[in-house]
Amino acid sequence: MTLTPDYAAALANNIYSVKNEATQKGFIFKYKKDMELGEASTNPKKSAGGKLASSVALTGTTGGIIFLKSTHVMGITAYGQGPQFEKEAFVALKGTASGFDALTDLNAGLKRASTGGLVHQGFFDTFQSFLPQLKEFAANLTERGVHTVHCVGHSLGGALASLVADWLSSNIKVQVNLYTFGGPRPGLSLFSDACSNRVGSKNIYRVYHNLDPVPMVPTWPFVHMTDDRGDYRLACNMAQNPAKYHSCATYVESVGKSDGNWSILKSYNEPKLLESTITGWLKSDGPVSLTLNTLKVFNAALLWVLKKVANVLFIGLVGAGTTTFTLLDRMAYLMHQGHAIGKKVGYWVGRLLKRMAKMIGVTITKTTNMTLSLIRSMFFRMFHMISDLTRRASMLL
Repeated sequence: MTLTPDYAAALANNIYSVKNEATQKGFIFKYKKDMELGEASTNPKKSAGGKLASSVALTGTTGGIIFLKSTHVMGITAYGQGPQFEKEAFVALKGTASGFDALTDLNAGLKRASTGGLVHQGFFDTFQSFLPQLKEFAANLTERGVHTVHCVGHSLGGALASLVADWLSSNIKVQVNLYTFGGPRPGLSLFSDACSNRVGSKNIYRVYHNLDPVPMVPTWPFVHMTDDRGDYRLACNMAQNPAKYHSCATYVESVGKSDGNWSILKSYNEPKLLESTITGWLKSDGPVSLTLNTLKVFNAALLWVLKKVANVLFIGLVGAGTTTFTLLDRMAYLMHQGHAIGKKVGYWVGRLLKRMAKMIGVTITKTTNMTLSLIRSMFFRMFHMISDLTRRASMLL
């Protein structure tokens, strides 16, 4: 079966309460009818890996810098029970509830996933830190007769749930359903496409507010999974604080209007940006600042222009062995080359660079020499500002 939007969003929200003993009991009380849960400490020294009866508390490590790493409970796995969830199981992971997690979200290095393709280094390292516990849980799925596993997560938890769903679908013969709320982009296109195929796009439910900054990062070349069938883009009220739209409580409120039906929630989808909207934004000479709305348009415009450059230069957008810095170097190189070639492509590259310059407070005139060094420094400044914008939203959780 499939979880309703309401149930999945509530689980993504309530999983934050398993982080310590004081709030863990509340989670157990809420879900004791649906999951095999029991009283247990989240302290690994007290409970040998943090086991919760027939469930396992996943103790993960997050943080991109060694001396800022923090080990704590990232979520749980649990077998379902009762008339609704018999022979089913759950993996629920929490998101950016602390500064350590926020650092992981924005630490966009690359690692090769065991199933193939390149993924975000921070997400990969956190996933690897609790993989032994996940394997322990998964080893009993077949024996228990489990036919469906629901993977749920918000923010960083959405990215981790994606890696879990990918691993389960590659190693265990069960149906895997993935539900993410405000999750960031987990990896590059090869990983995302392969994961969508393994899990099945019809089993992926990606819910996000159109002005939530976290689903907009990491920027290109990181991409989301699924096609339009699995995307649920929810419009936001510009008058409200945009950071509010990353709160999982707000996601619970937003999906509440679905009446427990994914089809109804889909009917609220905000239309994707049209090419005419992207070109109109690029051609504009009006003032522009870095906001969540302009970030959404910038991301679309960046990919649109990069594809044009790559098509003319007959090269791939991303090499197999790229790292954080070489991704930015490669992007700057492509833009530099694109600016120097034919008028048609060079025009669009120039327009993108001018719009980006305005957003970051850099003045470009007709006499400005668009060197590779200047373009590279612009991208570094832009992505630093995007990271700050995203961190401010995630730190409000």
